[in-house]
Amino acid sequence: ISLGYLLDAAQSCSKHTYEGVAECMLGRVGWRIVYACVVVLQIGSLVGFLNILADTCSSVAGTIIPPGMEPSRTTLMAAVTLAVFLPLALFVKSEKSIAQASSLSMSFIFIFMVVVVYEAAITPPSKASDEPLVWWDSTRVLVSFPVICFGYTAHAVLLPIVRALRNPTRARVRASVRGALALCTL
Repeated sequence: ISLGYLLDAAQSCSKHTYEGVAECMLGRVGWRIVYACVVVLQIGSLVGFLNILADTCSSVAGTIIPPGMEPSRTTLMAAVTLAVFLPLALFVKSEKSIAQASSLSMSFIFIFMVVVVYEAAITPPSKASDEPLVWWDSTRVLVSFPVICFGYTAHAVLLPIVRALRNPTRARVRASVRGALALCTL
């Protein structure tokens, strides 16, 4: 819903960036606040990705590398930062190179998904727990809140994606957004 409102606001102000829409709708002070929030969100996303990669790589390294020789979590985070994030930040500037990097990352995600599904299919189910399934636990809200906030990352990147589409009609953009959100739901 909020992405639809963002598209409507961008169209009504004839702006093509998230910050431009913020300035049009909220004024200069609103633009500064939104800009600061986007910077914090992007840095938080980067740190989140680093933590996820470090956790994933640590568990994989434990199965491949002999015990005691696995790299530390800090070493893995530094290696990913220097070997992946730094080159991306320095060299991926055009929409074409961003599209190529995005396609490569989607390929890695697809491979990871196939491996996870395969492992789940060949691993026998574990014994059921005697504890009941808990649908809501108010003490865990602070754990889930960053995940909810992370969902707003799409807002900052939506308008550049719209600009990159061929013939970005309102219906096509909304269909693309719905399709992307449906894929994320899987």
